[in-house]
Amino acid sequence: MTLERAFKGIWIPKEIWLNKELTLLEKVFFVEIDSLDNESGCFASNEYFSTFFDLSKNRCSEIIKSLEKKKMIRISYVYKENSKAIDKRIIRVLDKSNRGVRNLDRGTRNLEEGYSENCEDNNTYINNTSINSMYINKDDSLKEFSKLYEKNLGLINGIVAEWLVEMSETIDCKLFKRAIEIATEKSKCNLGYVKGIIRQWLDVNITTYEQLEAYQLQKKNQKEVKSNDRETKRRVQEESSENDRASEEARRAELLRRIRELDD
Repeated sequence: MTLERAFKGIWIPKEIWLNKELTLLEKVFFVEIDSLDNESGCFASNEYFSTFFDLSKNRCSEIIKSLEKKKMIRISYVYKENSKAIDKRIIRVLDKSNRGVRNLDRGTRNLEEGYSENCEDNNTYINNTSINSMYINKDDSLKEFSKLYEKNLGLINGIVAEWLVEMSETIDCKLFKRAIEIATEKSKCNLGYVKGIIRQWLDVNITTYEQLEAYQLQKKNQKEVKSNDRETKRRVQEESSENDRASEEARRAELLRRIRELDD
């Protein structure tokens, strides 16, 4: 099914953009659904949203269900004839008259709300400057995270912005920088690899660079202890072998002495 839009861009209403109950992903999902919610509703599948947002189908389904629970949208289903199998899903934005996508049939306008003059026909466009202003410029720590990301990994989109906000509230900037350095050293400086490094640290409750240093020192000491233990064990085994050889030689000498006594 071809999904059609009748607009020249999207406008995010103030009550949606500033809604503390919604995550950033829920906001961008909402405006995408709103842009596709025409007279018959939005028929976009999870596969469509998965491709559009570069997320898994399950994650897309979770976000849409969350919007439904928060009473932002209503979901209904059309079933195949004489069957319980779902033919299509219909998503409708609730209270659409008071919020949602503006139909800009008169071309682009410079709106105070942040509508971009660079919107193109038939493209869902979210102003990255607005995203950066809302999230990346939130505080000095977040600014440092964004600078490191843009310098080493690339441009920041809405999904990355949300992740950076989460990371800035979870780990310190020096630890984030170290993750990027490790990825660079291994010639794998991409978001997925950096996420993997940070995930490994979080699995052992490392959230600061100082904790990482302490953890690495502990590992080094443990390695040295194990090395020392192996060396001690080796020496004990060698000494034991030498003692065994000495005992065997003494036993043989005693046996030889007795044989000689019998011959005499």
